[in-house]
Amino acid sequence: MDKTLPEKDVLIITDHLRTATLILSENVKPSNEGRGYIPRKLIRRCMMLTTKSRIMNFDFSKIIEFIVNTYSNMFPKFAKNKDFIVKEFKKEQAQFEKIVVKGTEMLETIKLNRKIISGQEAFDIVTTYGLPFDIVKQYALENGMSVDEKEFKNKLSEHKEKSRNVVSSALGSNLKEIFDLVKDIPETEFLGYDSSECVGKILKIFKDGKETNSVSQGNQVSLVCDKTVFYATSGGQCSDSGYIQSENFKVKIDDVQKNNNVYVHSGIVESGTVKLGEMANVLIDKEKRLKIANNHTSVHLLQSALQKIYGKNLHQTGSKVEETKLRFDFNYDNQISEEEIFEIEKLVNSYVRKNIPRKVEIKKLSEALESGAMALFENKYSEQVRVVSFGDISSELCGGTHTTFTGNIGMFSVLSVEGIGKGLRRITAVTGDEALKYLQNKVSEINEISKVLKVKPSGVSEKIKKLIDKKSLDKKVCATITEKDVKPLVCGSGLEIGVVNLEEGGKKTSNEVIKIADKTKKIIICMVGQEKKQIIIAVNDEQVENYHANEMLLKIMKKLGGKGGGNKKLATGGTTENNVKIMELIEKSL
Repeated sequence: MDKTLPEKDVLIITDHLRTATLILSENVKPSNEGRGYIPRKLIRRCMMLTTKSRIMNFDFSKIIEFIVNTYSNMFPKFAKNKDFIVKEFKKEQAQFEKIVVKGTEMLETIKLNRKIISGQEAFDIVTTYGLPFDIVKQYALENGMSVDEKEFKNKLSEHKEKSRNVVSSALGSNLKEIFDLVKDIPETEFLGYDSSECVGKILKIFKDGKETNSVSQGNQVSLVCDKTVFYATSGGQCSDSGYIQSENFKVKIDDVQKNNNVYVHSGIVESGTVKLGEMANVLIDKEKRLKIANNHTSVHLLQSALQKIYGKNLHQTGSKVEETKLRFDFNYDNQISEEEIFEIEKLVNSYVRKNIPRKVEIKKLSEALESGAMALFENKYSEQVRVVSFGDISSELCGGTHTTFTGNIGMFSVLSVEGIGKGLRRITAVTGDEALKYLQNKVSEINEISKVLKVKPSGVSEKIKKLIDKKSLDKKVCATITEKDVKPLVCGSGLEIGVVNLEEGGKKTSNEVIKIADKTKKIIICMVGQEKKQIIIAVNDEQVENYHANEMLLKIMKKLGGKGGGNKKLATGGTTENNVKIMELIEKSL
């Protein structure tokens, strides 16, 4: 370790790198969310310490290799995944160095104008560029500046409060208050794995976030019972819906949340008056539960299929399971082609057709992990865990609801694949009736298009290609310039030029401009395109001694804020400005 580092920092870096190496050895990539957030935070903390001491490009890889070699006997995955560990660490280091450069550039700009970094500026640098506040403070100290730390902390608190409010509003504006009021009552007995209904006693009633003894028809209400069959929103799975009712009342439940295993059922009183202490029937919407269960099982099958195609290093970074669709987020650096999507669908549907039975076991955490069951690194598990398996295809630690046989899923179809961040992808998919409906709509669309094009459905693709080729050819014909297209313009300096405006251009446009310049004996400036403009300047042989196309373009581009280049006879550039603006600047610049 470098001697210029304080001893305290040396100890912190050593400890952080050891922990980060342990996490990376489990094939966990650094990221901004989920389990990848922990190694990212540890690694960046190490880099921040070296940056503060002005030790740039510090070689952490040697320390990583030392840790791997030293602890491989204790942790076999260190040696096995050594290349992955070093590679991911180097990528993270390179990314952080870019952050430091961008953040420092912002600080340099501030330094040119004043000696105080405002709280808002510090907040923007930290949140937008990702530069740690400690480095901002260090920069200010070294450059004789100060930071309004009080304002920074206020901005940070406001930001956190807004984030909390967004989450709170999504769950129910009074949920936090309700959770505070139920934290001392016994856990709700959950019977939903084996039953779709039960009888429960109403222990708590809330209206507008306040505890009450009764709520009448037409009012929103939140109920806590001693027993429930409702699955509460957790683990990426949405809650059940249904009814809590008796002879005296009926409450339609549309949202269920839990805190410390106390379940809060929220909905509206459809009839009667619900009273504290009553016994009631607790019933879920069984059809909705089955659809959610099918989608949750599909998430497990999808992860298995992805790992089979792309390797075991791929893992879940997030998921959302609803009644009508499922979403699966995972680490993957590359684009996923249409052919790969078809392969993924084919593999998941093969698992569905095998009609594999569900197996649920309660095991010790250590036994479950030793057996190969997958766990999410960021989750906190108790000593006893629930393992959901489907043959040798999938085995995961999971508290969600699942279908009894994979065949119940019926069909699996991918709606979309998109990037959601650096090295992260998201697949959204549907199953069962929703998948069938999606495919039928696609077939219907193709049939409608085939009618319009007057071809068979199988000939739609070929017909569209021919139409596109014809349109491209038409555009190239439009790009042909004649002397009639040239409009005279006298610039501020007295120079007379020719201006051509074309909406569409082709490959030969530049050559056409040169020909017109030589033919008319004028400097020709051609503007090609609609929203995005290409500016082409051609200088004929007679005027090239006095006027250079590249120099003229540079004068125009400086005022347009665009870029371009070329030679004495021909130069091209690009801009998004409109024709009127371009013409004004040409007239003033030349």
